[in-house]
Amino acid sequence: MKQSMLWQTVRGRLLLLAIGVELLMLTLLVLNSARLLHGAMTKQAAWHAKQIAPVLNAALTAPLAQRDFATLQAVLDESRATEELVYLAVSDRYGARVASSGRIDTVQPSVQAGSAVKMALHPLLPQYVVAVPISQSGQQLGVLHFGLDLSRIYEARSKLIMQGVGIAAVELVLSSIVLLLIGLWMTRHLSTLTKVSLEVAAGNLSPTVLPEGRDELGQLGAAFNTMSSAIFERVQELDRQKALLSATINSTTDIMFFKNLQGVYLGCNPAFMEFVGRSREDIVGSTDYDLMPNDQAEFFREQDRQMLAIGMPRSNEEWISYPDGRKVLVETKKSPLRDQQGQIIGLIGISRDMTERKKLEDELHQQAAQLELEMAERQKAQEALQLRAGGLESLNLTLESRVQDELRKNREKDAIMLQQDKLASIGQLAAGVAHEINNPMGFIMSNLSTLREYSAILIRYHRFLEQQQMTGAGSSAEQQAILKELDIAYILEDMQPLVDESLEGAERVKRIVQDLKNFARADENRFVKADLNQLVQSTINIVRNEIKYVADLELHLGEIPEIVCIPQQINQVITNLLVNAAQAMDKQGQITITTRQDGDRVLLKVRDTGCGMTDEVRRKIFDPFFTTKEVGKGTGLGLAICYDIIQKHQGEIEVESKSGVGTLFWVWLPTAGLSVTEESLQP
Repeated sequence: MKQSMLWQTVRGRLLLLAIGVELLMLTLLVLNSARLLHGAMTKQAAWHAKQIAPVLNAALTAPLAQRDFATLQAVLDESRATEELVYLAVSDRYGARVASSGRIDTVQPSVQAGSAVKMALHPLLPQYVVAVPISQSGQQLGVLHFGLDLSRIYEARSKLIMQGVGIAAVELVLSSIVLLLIGLWMTRHLSTLTKVSLEVAAGNLSPTVLPEGRDELGQLGAAFNTMSSAIFERVQELDRQKALLSATINSTTDIMFFKNLQGVYLGCNPAFMEFVGRSREDIVGSTDYDLMPNDQAEFFREQDRQMLAIGMPRSNEEWISYPDGRKVLVETKKSPLRDQQGQIIGLIGISRDMTERKKLEDELHQQAAQLELEMAERQKAQEALQLRAGGLESLNLTLESRVQDELRKNREKDAIMLQQDKLASIGQLAAGVAHEINNPMGFIMSNLSTLREYSAILIRYHRFLEQQQMTGAGSSAEQQAILKELDIAYILEDMQPLVDESLEGAERVKRIVQDLKNFARADENRFVKADLNQLVQSTINIVRNEIKYVADLELHLGEIPEIVCIPQQINQVITNLLVNAAQAMDKQGQITITTRQDGDRVLLKVRDTGCGMTDEVRRKIFDPFFTTKEVGKGTGLGLAICYDIIQKHQGEIEVESKSGVGTLFWVWLPTAGLSVTEESLQP
C-alpha cells in the first residue's frame, strides 16, 4: 500500500489540528498574560508618579517663587537620586527652562501642564513623561517636568513572554506526544480495519476477526464483523442461486441464449452450443454473423429488433440447421431482459423443437379427414335410424301423456285426502271452537243488554235537561235529585269498561273465525314466507278447547327467522300434533311447545306427558292408515300426512317416546334464506 504523507492520514490530521488549536490557545494565553502584567506595572508606575509629583511640587514652589535657581538645581539633583527618575526639569511661567537634572531626550512628547498633573508614554523610550504645574495662591509659577523609568516593566514583560513561550513549547511537545499516542491507539484499529477490508475486496470472505469492545472502536469492529459475516452468507446464497440457475439452464433441453442490445451473446446453454457447433467461450462476445450464415443471421437479428422495438415478448416458428445437416422446426420465444430499474438491457431467447409435434399435427389432420368421411357414412345410417325412431317417439309421447295423466290424478287424490283430513280435523274440533266462540259471545250479549239499559236512562236524563232548558224552570236541587235517582255517575263510569270488554270479546271471536277460515280453506299450493310462531298461535286458537280440559299448555317461542312454507299445511301439521298430544292424556298433563333457530333451519318441538308409545308402535306411526285408536275415532292418516307435508317442505320430522312417560316430536323446517321452490312439493 502506498505510504501516505502525514497530513493525508486521519492520525496526522488529528495531530496537526490539535497542535494548531493548542498553539493558538497558548499564544493567546502568553500575550494576554503579558498584556495584563504590563498594564498592572504601568498603572503602578503612574500611581508612583502621582505620589512623587506633590512632594516635588512642595519642595520647588518657594525657590521658584523667589527665583532662587541654585536652590532649584540642588533640589532637582537631590531628588534625582531615586532610580525611577530619569531626569528633572523646571520651566518658568514663560516656558523657559530655569533648572534641570539628568539627560533629557531631544524627542519628547508634547505634555502641557494645566491645572492638573499630565502624563504620557514616551514614543521611543521606556519612560513616562510627566508635567506637574507649580503654583502658589492660585497663581501658576511654572511647570515641573520629569521622566519616570519603565525599563524594569518592559524587561519583566519580555521575561514573562519568554517564559510563556518556553512553557508553551514544552506543553506543545508533551501534547503532541500524547496526541500522537492517542492517534496511534485509535488508528491502529483503523489500519486493521483497512487491511481486513482490502482482504474482503480481494475475495477473502472470511477475514481476520476484528477486536470488539464497549467503546466506539470496539463497536465499529463488532459492526464490521457482523457485516463481513452477512456478506459471506449473502455471497454463499448468491453462489447457491447461481449454481442452481446454471444447473437449471444447462439441464434444459430447449435452446436458450442471452444477448445485449447490440446482439452480442452474453451466455447460452449446452443445447445452443450444439446448435452452433461452438464452445461457450467462442459464443460469448460473438454475434449471429460470427456464428451462422449471413442470411440466417440477418433473419435472427431482424426478429430481435422487432421484439426490442415493442418491448414485449413475442414468438415465431422457424426452421434451423445443425452443423451435421439436421433440420428441425423450432418455436422461438424472445423476451426483453431488464435490469433492476426495469430498463431493457438485452433479450433472452428459448427455442423448442417442434418437429415431432408438427408431424403429430399432420397425422391428426389426416385422421380428422378420415373421421369426416366416417362421420358422413354414419350420418347416412343415422338418417335411416331417425325414420325408425319417429314411430318410437310417437309411441313414447303417447306413453308420457298417460303417465302425466296418472300423476295428475295422484296429485288430485293427495289433495283430496289432505283436504279430507283437514275437514275431519275441523269436524273433530268444531264443538270446541263453538265453545270458544260462545264464551266471549255470552259476555258480549250481557254487556250489550246492560248498555241498552244505560242508554234508556241516559235518554230519559237528556229529555229532562231539554225540558228544563225550554221552560226555564227547575232548580239545581231537582237536577241533583234526578242525577241521584238515575245514578248517572255510576253509568258513565261503567260504560267504558263494558265497551272495552265487548270489543275484546268480539276481537277474540274474529281471530278464532279467521283462523278457522284460514285452516279450512283449500291449500293454494304456493310457498310464501311465514312466521312459525304466528302459525303456532293461530293453531292454538282453534284447538284450545280440545286441550285446556286435559292438559296445561306451556309456550317457549324464541326469536326465529321466517320460514318458506305453505301456511295451511304447516297449520295442519301443528293441529295434528297438538290433538294427538291431547288425546294421549290419561289424566291432567302438560303440553310444551318450543321454537328456536337450529343452524340454518327452524326447530319446532311438541312434548306431552301422555301415555307414550312402545318401540313397535313408534316405528309405524308415520305409516298410512296405522292407528292405535278405537274404531271410528281415528283414520290413521294424521301423522302420515304430517310426514308427507314436512318432506315436501324439505324438512325433517322425528319422534321420541317412552311408554308411560310421554312423547316428543321434532320438526325442522328451512328458513327463508334457503331455496325452496314449488317443484320441491311435487312427489
